[in-house]
Amino acid sequence: MDVKSIVEIISTVGFPIVCCGALFWYVVKEQRSTREAMESLKTVINENTKVLDTIVNILTGRDLHV
Repeated sequence: MDVKSIVEIISTVGFPIVCCGALFWYVVKEQRSTREAMESLKTVINENTKVLDTIVNILTGRDLHV
């Protein structure tokens, strides 16, 4: 292979490779942030469930000393 062939291969294949690498990096970054957001929401939902249980217990008369 001569230099011209190598340059042609890099110019035709190089851009898609760089795009695939950039998209891979973006997907990994988004998955991390989504995972963190889901963990945060999970914590909030668990806390809300505890509060709702307390409210239900108070309203049904099962827990009168709050």
